[in-house]
Amino acid sequence: MALESLKTQLSRHVEDDSTARKIGERANKLTTACIFTDEVIRATPEEVMNSCFPSHLHTELYCIFAGISAVFKRHDLEHWLCFGSAIGALRHGSIIPWDDDIDMAMWWSDLDKLVELEEELREAGVGLSLWWHVNFQVWTITMVRAYLLKENIELKFGGKTPRYCIDIFFMEKKDGMVRYTYNQYPRASHDQHKFYPLQPIKLGPVSTLIPSDAADVIASEYGARWDKEAFLQVVDHTTSTYREGPRLVFSDENLLKMSAKYDEEIFEEFQLRLNKLEEEKKNVVERNPTIEY
Repeated sequence: MALESLKTQLSRHVEDDSTARKIGERANKLTTACIFTDEVIRATPEEVMNSCFPSHLHTELYCIFAGISAVFKRHDLEHWLCFGSAIGALRHGSIIPWDDDIDMAMWWSDLDKLVELEEELREAGVGLSLWWHVNFQVWTITMVRAYLLKENIELKFGGKTPRYCIDIFFMEKKDGMVRYTYNQYPRASHDQHKFYPLQPIKLGPVSTLIPSDAADVIASEYGARWDKEAFLQVVDHTTSTYREGPRLVFSDENLLKMSAKYDEEIFEEFQLRLNKLEEEKKNVVERNPTIEY
């Protein structure tokens, strides 16, 4: 379905708290079953290294994120890292090496602005697709996925063409709390003071933002040992399949400090393309002061 349809779907947002709570409880049970399990075995360094994704994947993710960040910053659209990507930024200074996506969040109230920026995002090489979920016979938008429009960009990613993506989650403020839309993840509801002011941080080569008390936010979602223990990927986002069996946990200090590898030359080429586009936008505004971007 075309992204423009988001505007007509905005009015279908579920406001009923009891319905949202039921949706959240069901989603939280799924999350608990897949991630927060007591069945644990220790992983060897070899198992961890074998679970790391190739550099072309992380190169592609960084390019997508750089494109989104450039457009969002141009329009002062507030966004920040969440979930595993917040862990990656704090613990690894990068995407978690054995992760295959980037998680970011923005305000639900800014969804209409995101719709209006579709064309600018495409100019930056980023495409969007909706993630729909049917709850009690009502179609709801739970997140948007961003991917690289490779047909418009002459870049090579290891000769492969899978569309890895960035998950854009939506959050809202209510009763002094910051929570995910529809209260999908109850354990990921936080006091507003833990979010502001958002703090600058690097995710690999991309400058971005993170909640002010990110360590505490992460601890409430993943446990107090998130910076001392790690578990391997439990889901392949390209196929939506889960790893079978118990989760693999390790605490090797060197592995916990390891950064995701990426192709610096390809990323720099993409960044130069973004910089050129930004300069062109500025020149247009200077020549036509009445135009707003």
